[in-house]
Amino acid sequence: YTWSLLAAQGRLPMGMSLTSSGVVGGTPLEEGTFNFTAQVRDATGATAQKPFTLSVGTTATPPYDSQFVSQIVPSIAQPGQQFSVSIKWLNTGAQAWSGGGFKVRSQNPENNTTWGGNTVQVNIAPVQPAQHLDAAFTATAPLVPGTYSFQWQLFQEGTGFFGQASTSVQVVVPEPPASSPQIDSPVSMETRKGATFRHQLLATGGTPPYLWSMPTGSLPAGISLNPNTGLISGTAGAAGTFPFTVQVNDSALRASQKNITIAVSGPPPELLTVALPAFTRGVAFSFQLSATGGTAPYRWALSSGALPSGLTLGLHTGVITGTPTLSGNFGFTVDVTDADSRTARKALSITVLAPPLSIEFAESVEALKGSPFNLQINAAGGTPPYTWAISAGALPSGLALNSATGAITGSPTASGVFNVTVSVRDQASQGVSRPLQIKVIDPATIPAITKAQYKPGKKKLTVQGERIDRAAILLIDGRAVKAKHTGGALVAKKLALTDGPHEIIIVNPNNVSSQPFILHVD
Repeated sequence: YTWSLLAAQGRLPMGMSLTSSGVVGGTPLEEGTFNFTAQVRDATGATAQKPFTLSVGTTATPPYDSQFVSQIVPSIAQPGQQFSVSIKWLNTGAQAWSGGGFKVRSQNPENNTTWGGNTVQVNIAPVQPAQHLDAAFTATAPLVPGTYSFQWQLFQEGTGFFGQASTSVQVVVPEPPASSPQIDSPVSMETRKGATFRHQLLATGGTPPYLWSMPTGSLPAGISLNPNTGLISGTAGAAGTFPFTVQVNDSALRASQKNITIAVSGPPPELLTVALPAFTRGVAFSFQLSATGGTAPYRWALSSGALPSGLTLGLHTGVITGTPTLSGNFGFTVDVTDADSRTARKALSITVLAPPLSIEFAESVEALKGSPFNLQINAAGGTPPYTWAISAGALPSGLALNSATGAITGSPTASGVFNVTVSVRDQASQGVSRPLQIKVIDPATIPAITKAQYKPGKKKLTVQGERIDRAAILLIDGRAVKAKHTGGALVAKKLALTDGPHEIIIVNPNNVSSQPFILHVD
């Protein structure tokens, strides 16, 4: 219905208005008696009018007061039939309605038991001033046919009846028909898994009281049929389509059936993922977010925050993939939306770890005494920048390690073999060490081959050169051969060499080697 005030036929006090839903409300700003006419229009365009009078005084608001708003009451009820009633009041008093002393009682006449009792206990949360009360209860029609007044009023222990009573309506209880009862209910209903469901089956005709049953099919788990009232109620515990046949029997054992279907949709989607494993910077990664419930397919999205650089979330798959390029902890919020546009949301985080710290260099290097030397030691993984140090041993005099770059530079001033341990530490206090051997060679000890002569007939090889130690070793094609130091040269006898090139190297003590010399044998 749509409500309105008829122009030129009175008015409401200033500060008050009539809403399209039929509620007169507001704070009156003037005193006096105000006459107005309200009009109601239904869905077909039909209208009805009624004049009203509203008195505004200066009397203080009483503790308990109410304004009747609306009610849903059938105009016809079969003898002995139970039916649902809904009456709405507005709390216009200064006191909240609550507690065991707050009730709804029958009127016209006062406290009559025509409808199966004279008191309805209202167990509700407190109804504060300016809030509405929707009182829903079940009444039972008299067994004797006739026309009966139906009216109720609020009641508070210690105060009695207060406020406006509901509009008195006439409920007709007709003579019971001789025909079989008929079920007046829709053939299909819908609810959602986990939601409270309530539907009152209604019957007309026959001779009440009725008895309800379900000869075939089944209701969803958690929902049941009251055989005495015809109320189907409960909380659906499973999704699906549930067809069944409901039957009503009257007191004369006449029966009627109707096929009904209840469709239960699944619960809204739920994001199951609680936490994600740690990622490693620079390492490819893939992780499937998980959801349940709702109606597939799902759509995934970030509603806040961001994934680490290098990672993406699949819109249709819910898979986080990629190679993270930054370390740290990254918080974000994921939304999953099902085909029915229901959305679940959860806050998650990803921790991206730095890869393990490592040092990269050859474990043994050579340097020349008195010559510039530069060795760059590199680190990988961890969290740059790095700090370098010699944690054991000492570098050759003349060389130094740069703690910021990891470069060992300088010109060594002493020859020998120097064993040190190089250590590096990152910003996350991770550390790693590796041994390093630096062999400083005195140029005066490096042999040099100036000439090599081979006599195939005598199988004799003579190698001449400079700085050849008497304890030097002769290598031919990488193999040591027996040779004698004679007159500053090395002489090998009974040595068979094949035609072609041969590599000759002289190795002095401390593994000081000459440059290779190529001898061609023909």
